[in-house]
Amino acid sequence: MGPVGAIGGRRQPVSAGAADFITACLHKDPAMRLTVPQLLQHRWIRAHARQLRVGD
Repeated sequence: MGPVGAIGGRRQPVSAGAADFITACLHKDPAMRLTVPQLLQHRWIRAHARQLRVGD
């Protein structure tokens, strides 16, 4: 797990998969940033999709 900055400077540990997803979402160069369909196919999202409920 790696730290990700949070409001107030506190860091919360996240998994490597979550960190990779966040990096893909926030890539500085838009040409390198994943599209929404690509993000929805990201391994971290796919691994956690069953845990998510509509409205959460």
